[in-house]
Amino acid sequence: MYGIMISDRYDPEESPDPYSAEISECSFVNQTSYVLNNAVYLQNSAHVLLKDNTITSNNLSVGFTHGIYTEYCPGEMLNIINNSISNCNNGMTVIQSSPYIAFNTLNGNSYGESGMFLDNSNGTIKYNVISDFYNSYYSFYSSPDLLKNTFDNSCDDNVYLSSSSVPVMHPLQSGGSVYWYAGDNHVTGSPYDAGILFDEDAYPDMNYGYNRFTLTGSNYYLNGVNPSASGREFYVYGNYWGQTPPDSLMFNITGADVKFNPYDNNSQSARLTNTFDKTDIGFGLMDTVHILESDNPNSAQELYLLAYQSEFNREYEAAIGYYKEIVSDYKDSSSASSCLARIFNCYEKKQATVTEYSLLESYYSALAGDTAHSVIIRNISEDLAIQSNIKQGNIEEAISDYDEIYTINTNTPKGFHALINKEILSAGSKDNLNSGSTFEEIEFKQIKINALLKGLNARDGNANISTNSNPLSFDLLQNYPNPFNPRTIINYELRIRNFVMLKVYDITGREVATLVNDIMPAGKHAVEFNANGLSSGIYFYSLNVDGKQLGVKRMALVK
Repeated sequence: MYGIMISDRYDPEESPDPYSAEISECSFVNQTSYVLNNAVYLQNSAHVLLKDNTITSNNLSVGFTHGIYTEYCPGEMLNIINNSISNCNNGMTVIQSSPYIAFNTLNGNSYGESGMFLDNSNGTIKYNVISDFYNSYYSFYSSPDLLKNTFDNSCDDNVYLSSSSVPVMHPLQSGGSVYWYAGDNHVTGSPYDAGILFDEDAYPDMNYGYNRFTLTGSNYYLNGVNPSASGREFYVYGNYWGQTPPDSLMFNITGADVKFNPYDNNSQSARLTNTFDKTDIGFGLMDTVHILESDNPNSAQELYLLAYQSEFNREYEAAIGYYKEIVSDYKDSSSASSCLARIFNCYEKKQATVTEYSLLESYYSALAGDTAHSVIIRNISEDLAIQSNIKQGNIEEAISDYDEIYTINTNTPKGFHALINKEILSAGSKDNLNSGSTFEEIEFKQIKINALLKGLNARDGNANISTNSNPLSFDLLQNYPNPFNPRTIINYELRIRNFVMLKVYDITGREVATLVNDIMPAGKHAVEFNANGLSSGIYFYSLNVDGKQLGVKRMALVK
């Protein structure tokens, strides 16, 4: 089910060899007739390099659920560079991690869900080409730098931003120069909906970003809801919209007067550079930042540049000070939201103490309760306060916090984000995230996460998959016999008449059978499942009542 798994690997930089693992020029090939979980699985690790690898399948309809999957990997020296990933349901899934992702090619298959899925993840994403997924890029609580990526899609949306996601899609302008940390992304293809879709508490930070939209047959360049913090006007100056002048009807932003003129004419003149800086990203590799003289300085961006340079020069205390200054003095700046995550990343990089994380938790908690800040800032701060608590070893408290958030926000993106993190944390030990988990526990957690992501990408308007149960409304019982061959009985109970869906999934989260799809009366019900034609292994069955998938249980087929 896994090509390579790397767990709990974090060699400190001051050690003689500060690198945990390097995987280069390897081929991961699924030669089976069914979907496998991950080619590369990383959890709770850093100082890792994945470079020049190929991940593919012999069959276009199968492959890996995730080409590369990272989970709770601290923000230092996790480099994913120049890999080719094809025929995977999800090219890269990045959860609570901040990697450097560059020069990768990701191609989906007929079941492709997300080229890149990010949850509370930041870092740098540049020069990648992502094609033929349901969404090329999909994120929750994530604000990475996006530079010169190509998002090519013919399905739903090229980029979908949800739940406090504000990716940086413009260069920094400071002191008369333009620093190309982000911007100049290419959004192309023929998505059904829009080049970029965003919810009311998320938006693309792309003013003077020189991003290019060359869409055909799509409804909108941008489709979303104006974030309340930005007022009536929504600024997207300095981008190319595929035609000159742009079609104003292609901007569908509720509650906003979209400001797109002056627009770029795709002449490339704004992207010219005359010098560059280099930053050490470990493993003997350097990241190059190109620079061009300009005359459009901005105070918040000047501070952000100082913070950015300090962070990558490993002057973490100085960087934290600059980032905090932006959050406090420039509340309405588009940079403020990404500063919050970068503060946390700096604490990770400097290997902060438990006491320092306790103070950081207080800092985020204060922001989360301060109504002077936007909803996006408060949501991100609430989540980073929980993450700071995790760094203090308080896993059970974090699980409880996420459970409370989910209960209050069921069937919303915020609730989904809380649920997926609750499931990940629940699989670890009480003392250390994921440490001590057996392979079977990790595998079981992965299957539940796969089912959650699959339910999310089904996109009926709600993230409506849950592993919580409510005995007052239903009861899903363990199948009998278990293990079985090839028939077993699944029992469930309804307190009231309701619409029911009972489905069976294999170990990768792929649906293999629908047993019930109808309105059922109140009472006890028994359903036979015949696994004739299926191979031995672990399967899961889930109960969906009134549009909510509320129960998941495991069973074993042994032939």
